[in-house]
Amino acid sequence: MKQFLCTLLLLAIISPINAYDFQSGDLYYNITSSTDPFTVEVIDCEPNLTTATIPETVTYNGTIYSVTSIGNEAFYGCSSLTSVTIGNSVTSIGGRAFYGCSSLTSVTIGNSVTSIGNDAFSGCSALTSITIPNSVTSIGWSAFYNCDSLTKTNYTGDIAGWCKIKFDNYTASPIYYSHNLYINDQEIKDLVIPNTVDSIQNYAFYECFSLKSVTIPNSVKSIGYHTFYRCCFLKKDFVNNSPLDAEENGYWGARVGEIEVDGMIIQGTIVVGCRKNVTNATIPNYITSIGSDAFAKCSSLTLVIISSRINSIGSGAFDGCDALTKTNYLGDIAGWCAIKFGGSSANPISNSHNLYINNQEIRDLVIPNTVDSIHNDAFYECFSLTSVSIGNSVMSIGYDAFGGCSSLSSVTIGNSVTSIGDYAFSNCSSLTSINIPESVTSIGKNAFSNCSSLTSINIPESVTNIWYGAFDNTGIYNDESNWENNVLYIDNCLIALKCYIEGEYTIKDGVRLVAGGTFWNQNNMTKVNFPNSVKSISSLAFSGINIAYLEIPNNVKNIEERAFDGCRYLSTVTLGDGLTCIEDKVFRGCRALTSITIPNSIKRVGVSSFENCSSLTSVTIGNGVTNIGKYAFYRCDRLSDIYCYATLLPSSQESSFPHYYAYVYVPCESIQLYRADNVWGKFQNLQCLDTEETDIENVKGSSQTLNNCNKLLRNGQLLIQRDGKTYNVMGQEL
Repeated sequence: MKQFLCTLLLLAIISPINAYDFQSGDLYYNITSSTDPFTVEVIDCEPNLTTATIPETVTYNGTIYSVTSIGNEAFYGCSSLTSVTIGNSVTSIGGRAFYGCSSLTSVTIGNSVTSIGNDAFSGCSALTSITIPNSVTSIGWSAFYNCDSLTKTNYTGDIAGWCKIKFDNYTASPIYYSHNLYINDQEIKDLVIPNTVDSIQNYAFYECFSLKSVTIPNSVKSIGYHTFYRCCFLKKDFVNNSPLDAEENGYWGARVGEIEVDGMIIQGTIVVGCRKNVTNATIPNYITSIGSDAFAKCSSLTLVIISSRINSIGSGAFDGCDALTKTNYLGDIAGWCAIKFGGSSANPISNSHNLYINNQEIRDLVIPNTVDSIHNDAFYECFSLTSVSIGNSVMSIGYDAFGGCSSLSSVTIGNSVTSIGDYAFSNCSSLTSINIPESVTSIGKNAFSNCSSLTSINIPESVTNIWYGAFDNTGIYNDESNWENNVLYIDNCLIALKCYIEGEYTIKDGVRLVAGGTFWNQNNMTKVNFPNSVKSISSLAFSGINIAYLEIPNNVKNIEERAFDGCRYLSTVTLGDGLTCIEDKVFRGCRALTSITIPNSIKRVGVSSFENCSSLTSVTIGNGVTNIGKYAFYRCDRLSDIYCYATLLPSSQESSFPHYYAYVYVPCESIQLYRADNVWGKFQNLQCLDTEETDIENVKGSSQTLNNCNKLLRNGQLLIQRDGKTYNVMGQEL
């Protein structure tokens, strides 16, 4: 491994490394166990694959491996894939494994699968039926999201087994789309829960329209959240032998411990549902929360009065309340700003398009100085708003806080605001100008998108991160005279491109910030040159581009999260010493990267910053690093050498590193601290390094030469000597 590193260092800039261990047929595999029992997981497939069979075993270099898992995103976006057969050796299907396989019509899942990951089949819009084997115990969040063509859900076990499956949310269950459940190809209409069942999991029969009756025995002690929600054709629910007439009263699902107050279904201090024919809803004073979907589809609701004690409103709470004409809040603006909304359809304003405070309609909104943040969706689609003044105590403006306020023409943002959230003012079509104060450091994605009248914007020097789409389809964006050679600049910020780049690109001198997503997936762009004026690179600015070499100059102070995420051909990176932090996921998925030197100026290495850099073999950590985030080097399975010059032990977590058999070299004066640490002390080969010039073969105690190739440390820098010449870890001759 050590000899192999030497060769890689010299060839890094011309030879990207594949991210898989081997290929067999149309599939790519990673070895998950190289000792008996030998196992692998599927991680990728050939492009344009139409049919896939996951075998039970594969052979590589004479060893027979059992295929036990389908990895995360293994078939992600394979739009040509029509049929999948999963072998009986597979026990898990990873997150987003078949995400966006829009042509997939047939799936056969082996009878050993126990878990199906988040979004595993999300977007498989052509899938018409699914059979869940009786081995499955859990199905992750939104596993079948947007599988709109599903007409049949078949389970090969029994009712007791189905009741035990853990569904993370309602779109984790295929029943939500098929609206039926078959047990061994027999449709269930009259459901009898056997007396061996003591609990029924959340969402187990969510929107199972085929159910006509349900019998639940006394053995059942708990019925999960939304277990029978919207079983619209259910004539009777029997919850512990207590009948509720679902069809007559409009209860779309029974839950234990509920009472009815003025047509609202209440459990404790939470409104969990209502009758379909409710027209006016006055939330009682003792209620603190309105649950998810509580008033969903209440098409007759015209007025809702919300007490000042409400602190949260769940997702979809007012979804489909199209007749709602008035939202009245019996508190003050500060109280309304403090409510946590579970999305735009949680807020009744999205239907009434107005807000009354104690029966006074709010048109000119003044956020008082007692408010420190405006929560997500707080005033979403409040058409009645014409002006907003945000007090000097507010530090953050949440996601979609004022999105869709189409009459809003004037906004004043206080000088304490540091972040403007995603979609915060999107679709405010009457807004003509915005003055962003010097306190703001971050502008969220699509923050001002579709503000079609917005022709005046200032971006102060304090802003270091502009997410993608922040100013898309504004008046400035849509005015062709504001574009220079297909590039949009606002002040000294590069905001957007209209062109497709071939080869090398040099950013114009004078640009201080590159906005997020500007060069996203410019697949034919091979190199980027930064002028000395650039100080900030925003989130996702260069994500997915095909460059092989990257040099960040010293004047760059900020590289925001995911800036170079997924640059799979990036093999060589030089970081300038102007940086103080490597943010989360900055170089995640740069699978050709073989080594990285983190300069002394860096204080923190962020979460997942180098995750899945599967060719990474050598890491040099500067003496200024104090924190290494979780998953920082996760799935960097080839990492064999770590040179850490920090005399003060950097904090880290077990998940920060992929394994603990790498050779780790630390300052001699601090080696006992490293050995005593709960994380660093796990490394089996923790050794002392000298900050003066030292031959590494003496440090490690064994020969590290290959064709006159020697490694040495000189004043804290790892160098390579070969044939009388000296190279740095990037393969550059010194």
